[in-house]
Amino acid sequence: MKNSDIWFWGLVSAMLIYLGVDEMSSIHENLPERLNQLFPILESLAVDLANRFSYDGSIWVIYYMPLIILTIPVFIFELIYIFKKIKWKILYILIGIFMLLSVPIVEIINTSSGFTLEIYTLWVALEEALEMLGITIFIGVCFMVYNKEKSLIASKNSLNNTI
Repeated sequence: MKNSDIWFWGLVSAMLIYLGVDEMSSIHENLPERLNQLFPILESLAVDLANRFSYDGSIWVIYYMPLIILTIPVFIFELIYIFKKIKWKILYILIGIFMLLSVPIVEIINTSSGFTLEIYTLWVALEEALEMLGITIFIGVCFMVYNKEKSLIASKNSLNNTI
């Protein structure tokens, strides 16, 4: 395996592990409280930033913005890598990434609007559906790339053994 392959699969694995652990233990929902205990100044900065943009939704979105912005280059790296490997599957990965990037936007809309409980529940269902479908599509495409690479390596090995 080449270094770029190792980096790609390492990044994909790390992101998926983090997303799974975050979903199971609600890290994103508890992060603001824990960070505020460690660094009290963060709360006033986050609230100030939220007030500056008239945002009154879930405060975890403010705390996660740097992480979301930092992962954009990772997504670009992954898109380039996957596009080089399987050009015809790029639409699937773009749909998956679009769904994943839509989750914070839906969360902002959901929590900053004065919806009734029924409408709020529909927004939560939409957010969770986008998250799960996006991850499923992303994992599916990554699995296809991995299987293609694995079969290419197996073909090269069998060709080398016959020579």
